[in-house]
Amino acid sequence: MITAPPSKSYTHRTIFAAALAPGKSVIRNCLVSEDTLSTIRAAESFGASVVSLRNDGCSADLEISGVPFPDFSGSSDLSGSDGVSGRSGGISVDCGNSGTTLRLLTGIASLCAEPVTITGDASLQKRPVLPLLRSLESGGVSCLSKNGFPPVTVCGPNAGTVFRIPGNVSSQFITSLLMTAPLLKNDSSVIVSGMISSKPYIDITLRVMGTAGASVFRKDSHESPQGSLHESPQGSPQESSLRTVSDDAVFRIRHSGYRPFEQTIPGDFSSAAFLLTAGAVSKDERLSSLSVSGLDLSDVQGDKKITDILRDAGAPVTAAGNTVSVRKICGRPGSLDLDMGNIPDLFPVTAVLLSTADGKSRLYGAPQLRFKESDRIAAVVDMIRSLGGKAEETNDGCIIEGVPELSGGFVRSRGDHRILMAAAIASLVSSGPVITDDPECCRISYPGFIEDIRKAGISVVRGSSFSRPEQ
Repeated sequence: MITAPPSKSYTHRTIFAAALAPGKSVIRNCLVSEDTLSTIRAAESFGASVVSLRNDGCSADLEISGVPFPDFSGSSDLSGSDGVSGRSGGISVDCGNSGTTLRLLTGIASLCAEPVTITGDASLQKRPVLPLLRSLESGGVSCLSKNGFPPVTVCGPNAGTVFRIPGNVSSQFITSLLMTAPLLKNDSSVIVSGMISSKPYIDITLRVMGTAGASVFRKDSHESPQGSLHESPQGSPQESSLRTVSDDAVFRIRHSGYRPFEQTIPGDFSSAAFLLTAGAVSKDERLSSLSVSGLDLSDVQGDKKITDILRDAGAPVTAAGNTVSVRKICGRPGSLDLDMGNIPDLFPVTAVLLSTADGKSRLYGAPQLRFKESDRIAAVVDMIRSLGGKAEETNDGCIIEGVPELSGGFVRSRGDHRILMAAAIASLVSSGPVITDDPECCRISYPGFIEDIRKAGISVVRGSSFSRPEQ
């Protein structure tokens, strides 16, 4: 039995909501990773206090004393060693590799009347933010960037009441506007145009905002003018009106602020997908099945679809309580045709699953993968080819022609944690070892990954060479 790590998506959003709620909030089972530590430093940069009540290196319980309004002025005497540095006329916050931290903080910083520069590592500086900046500028915010990429400097105050944003680039832009809106001086609207990519992540945002007392309503553009507006579920799991988000949505957010709360972060299906796939493709006769606990199939996380994907590929999957168990596939996986638009984080590990499928598979609908920690479409196709498989890129995914077995080889991780972790799982269907670079990059989202895949039957040498036990 392996315990799923806490959800990274929930951890980011919950920390920011608590940091903006005046008073003390308690968040249990937070993910401790490089990305979430960037969010903690960002919250501290605008005046929140974060105290660890428990920390085992992979998860932590936090007490966060929030502020009713972000104030970056108190951070001007901090040193750059903790990600925050003072400078004349404002401060700079380093978000490391975390795109979620950067994009959410960009919206929050727009509330302040002093310039805040938000930057990150070389990978983060290749991730677009222009649509978010243009939307903030409509509210009177001054925004500077490097041709639409970080570092960005924003200076408010944000006086907007209507914000328009395209839905097909990144759901994090929508999340940034939504989470900022309760702190504006007036009620406001966020109007999302076109197809919304990665919709389940907005569902997570709405759930966290409801838990923190924000009042959000949604009206879908296809409804009649008399169509009802749906109120945020206030953290109540039985409320269904905002549990899924349609394309072309209009969100109306009250000037309600946030209130302190207590929350337990659920397990992360995005990370658990690697373990569950390992159980499905393992050739280890000693491992009849693999079970992952801490997973709630009733949660709004889109990546719980990994259970359906594995079933459709031929793996027996069962769920009991908060535990999902997978037995190995008899023979080769079945080929699949999958829309990855709402589940882009499953793209690398699903590609590994289908690399030895019986027939040709197609993964499509996720052009946003080009703008992740790496160009994940190119990186995944390169990984499969490097290991002796057959794959080709498309504009929004890839086509994979399954082979009986991969050969092993070297995979360039490109500093992308999900590419590294997918390569490790690929070793289970490879005749030779899979060797990678930058093994530490898994700490971005899953610090316990190496330890957990050993439990799943993968031999690990020096953290960068992965193989089946008999190799």
